[in-house]
Amino acid sequence: MTSVLECRNLWKIYGEVVAVRDVSLAIKEGEIKVLFGPSGSGKSTLAKCMAMLIPHTKGDVFLRGECLTRPEVNLNEARARIGFVFQNILLFPHLTALGNVELGLRRVLKLPKEEARKRAMEALREVHMEKWANHYPAQLSGGQQQRVAIARALAMDPEVIILVEPTSSLDP
Repeated sequence: MTSVLECRNLWKIYGEVVAVRDVSLAIKEGEIKVLFGPSGSGKSTLAKCMAMLIPHTKGDVFLRGECLTRPEVNLNEARARIGFVFQNILLFPHLTALGNVELGLRRVLKLPKEEARKRAMEALREVHMEKWANHYPAQLSGGQQQRVAIARALAMDPEVIILVEPTSSLDP
């Protein structure tokens, strides 16, 4: 079975600091993988490299068998197929919860406004945030903001979602 997301011999080096050293990892359909380790051990850096959000130094990343590190690959299209929830949430403060979830659907997937709005509301409903759809991030708790960020990733219907400390702001 082809992996949904895979990295082979991935390295990320910043000057003399080796942040990721020769990591190979495959995530298959339906699998959940957890990376854990102390702060500064390279977990977030590895996640960002696998999502092609930052360039890696050596190695390859594959999405459903397609090598994303080839020069001819459209990285924007590839990134749209990989959901990512950041540790520090990164919601746009000038957009409501609904606007934050809707943005990628309109700009990246080019969905019509009504379809994007419907899909965004469905994602907010999935994380129990539909009542706060018209609130701005500053009006939401950290946990609520985290759920909006998760809804934003889910709404894009990605092939895989990478979550970096997704429960850090959530109540049990």
